[in-house]
Amino acid sequence: MDETDMSDAQYGDMLRGLINDLERIKRLGVSDDALVEIDLMIARFEAYLGRR
Repeated sequence: MDETDMSDAQYGDMLRGLINDLERIKRLGVSDDALVEIDLMIARFEAYLGRR
């Protein structure tokens, strides 16, 4: 199988999709512990994207 690396733009798009999914999951209702973990993940992804 031939592997192809992701471009920075593709990686950014993937992270934006993950952020959207995590935000949707938060709206469904999660425990306080899960909420903290999700927020940390979102912050890390947004930092990579230069949003924060």
